[in-house]
Amino acid sequence: MDKKLFISYSDKDTTYANLLARALKKKGIGVFTSQDSLLPGTDWDNIMRKELQESSAVVALISDNWAQSNWAATEYGAAYALGKKIIPVIIEDLKKNIFININKLLTVDAKNEDLETVATQVEEAL
Repeated sequence: MDKKLFISYSDKDTTYANLLARALKKKGIGVFTSQDSLLPGTDWDNIMRKELQESSAVVALISDNWAQSNWAATEYGAAYALGKKIIPVIIEDLKKNIFININKLLTVDAKNEDLETVATQVEEAL
């Protein structure tokens, strides 16, 4: 797998993140999600940093939950600082302001799309 994605998401959106990760893996794309990769007792801070550095791009699952997550802000900032391509995937209509200006980035609107379509759009964005 030459391409590897880091998926940034709120824990409250874990189900969607896992389903998208599965659809991307079927396309031969490596995927890191904290749910699948971090086990009790692991040094999660170092693992997250390593996975971000090794990723081809970062998929940010944009939701109100993500917008309120301190970790999402940290992951986004780290990805930006590392010069990673950031692919925002909007998974719900936002009721709250988010800390990034997504109007500056092309987004994948996943609110009314099936996972296969979303996975294909993410793959094309790589």
